[in-house]
Amino acid sequence: MADFGLVRSVHVTRHRARLAGFALVLVTSLAACAAVYRNHGYVPAEEELALVEVGKDTRETVSQKIGRPSTSGVLNDTGWFYVQ
Repeated sequence: MADFGLVRSVHVTRHRARLAGFALVLVTSLAACAAVYRNHGYVPAEEELALVEVGKDTRETVSQKIGRPSTSGVLNDTGWFYVQ
């Protein structure tokens, strides 16, 4: 004669294992959807960028308003790059 308590216990254990596996897959899937941002260098705020007038400001005035960038031109230092 079969021991129904043991059969029920095995069934409950398998059910819990499946539920735990499903929960793990769900949590892993949701974590994969999270955005990853890595800032490299100085990024001025939008308010600071609004202070710069294209065609009117010079390097000196831009430097005074929002600061010097962390990166500049490689060959002849003509470009300023604010990178994110």
